[in-house]
Amino acid sequence: MLHKCDVRNCVNPKHLFLGTNKDNVDDKVIKDRQVYNIGERHGMHILSDSQVEIIRQRYAAGDIFQRELAAEYGVS
Repeated sequence: MLHKCDVRNCVNPKHLFLGTNKDNVDDKVIKDRQVYNIGERHGMHILSDSQVEIIRQRYAAGDIFQRELAAEYGVS
């Protein structure tokens, strides 16, 4: 089911119409409701984007193991 008014808490059955999952995804993209919750935008993030960049640089330099970085930043 797709929703005409796009109000998240709307429960009016007259605002619903039939469609496939693809129709629903297309509708979301067309209406600019596509949200990418990655990195700091994700509600459960632990590391900041800048910390991730530093970790990647340090690991790429080859002088530290992943387990050492994880312990240093309190992640697994």
